[in-house]
Amino acid sequence: MPEIKFNVNIPSSPIEIIKIISDFENLTQFFNYLEYVKIIEKNDNETITEEKVSFAFHSMTYEIIQQTKIIVKNDNINSEIISGPLQGTTLEMIFEESEIGTNVHVNVNLKVALKFKILLPLVKNRAKMSIIAVLYKMHTIISESAEVNN
Repeated sequence: MPEIKFNVNIPSSPIEIIKIISDFENLTQFFNYLEYVKIIEKNDNETITEEKVSFAFHSMTYEIIQQTKIIVKNDNINSEIISGPLQGTTLEMIFEESEIGTNVHVNVNLKVALKFKILLPLVKNRAKMSIIAVLYKMHTIISESAEVNN
């Protein structure tokens, strides 16, 4: 299946970024195609969420309800979609502190049900841009919060 790997430097600390990403129910403010995120189950480092994803492609609107298992451990976030047409898709994010903030290593392995194979180019092309944009938006929120607190 298609793999997407990239690194991006974000001028915020790993702890600040992970804190925002781990607020799963508020991820809708970062992803315009995410209608909702509900926590189904939560343990020490493992959370299972349900998400509703909506997007348009060639004048058709698609809605997907899926569940995702997310493990947050130290400076790593690993997630796997466990139900829905993207079942088996994994996302690994490793956050390394750097001189300018955080170097984020991203590895996505896409798996798409046959019925949705036509959407694979769309998903693959948007995934990298979307993740980078979200990380920078999170940095902006962190920066604005720091300015208000000073």
